[in-house]
Amino acid sequence: MKVCEYCGTRVADNVMQCAGCGSKEFKNICLKCGSVISGNKCPKCEAGIKDRRNEQVIQQPVIRRMKPKKNYKLIAVLALLYFGIVGFIVTDYMANPENYLSGKQENPESQEQTESQKKQKLTYAELITLKDHPIYYGDYKLAKKFWKKYDEVVVDVTTTGHNEEALLFVGTIDSKVIDNIRINLSDVEGNQNIELEDVLPLVCDYIPYEIIDKYYDFKEAFHEIYKAGNYEAYHYVMDLNDAGKEANKSGEIKYDDKFSFQIIHRNDNEWTAEMNYLSYEGKYRSFKEGEFDIKKWKVNLKKYRN
Repeated sequence: MKVCEYCGTRVADNVMQCAGCGSKEFKNICLKCGSVISGNKCPKCEAGIKDRRNEQVIQQPVIRRMKPKKNYKLIAVLALLYFGIVGFIVTDYMANPENYLSGKQENPESQEQTESQKKQKLTYAELITLKDHPIYYGDYKLAKKFWKKYDEVVVDVTTTGHNEEALLFVGTIDSKVIDNIRINLSDVEGNQNIELEDVLPLVCDYIPYEIIDKYYDFKEAFHEIYKAGNYEAYHYVMDLNDAGKEANKSGEIKYDDKFSFQIIHRNDNEWTAEMNYLSYEGKYRSFKEGEFDIKKWKVNLKKYRN
């Protein structure tokens, strides 16, 4: 048995640190007479520490740390919040990847202002030939998404019939494939200065060259001029070849038996262009012999191919 020199707490001989004050300094206690001694031999009864018998071991208190109980409700709420935020970010990224690829995400108001500013800066030619725009025989749904921010462009089913005034009309019959393109330059600013060479590149920007190169053969190109004046038209016509007919049998897509477009010029400053099945009706527009002058139109579309 021994006792702490500082607080007097009695402890067993094998205890190295006082439970009361933390001290490591102790004095021995004589088990025969109970005297507190500094050495190993009691000065009163001359008993030695080595003669101790039946030592009483004082059990030291054990301090146990209680493990905090887990709050499973709080964990569940935090988990839902975390996955909700992650899900929102992923969804927003899929819908608007440009906001993240550019390094910052604009709020809707500033984004609308930016788009409005972009539209104000675009000329009619820049708008019609925007990079990566869908083309003839392209995906109609993709065209709806691509042009949705531009009021000057109408993308709709061809039979609705509200496309006459639009700068650009992109249409479909089956709601799957683009099969009607109409460009109307009659109301654009400065249209009195427009020439054929201004219109033709716009039309050619919608030609599916990979398809016509493979599945169509050139038939004719001609320029018709109404003798009474105020009308002329340029026609370009191709026929579906044997490879195109075989492709149609697969059922994956239906190519028309001809590919054609026409550019019409009326009343000095009205220019329209159409690319669809009806833009060539089987020969010339003349209802009476001699109404039109018909000339071959020497045009090389490769000149305008991007």
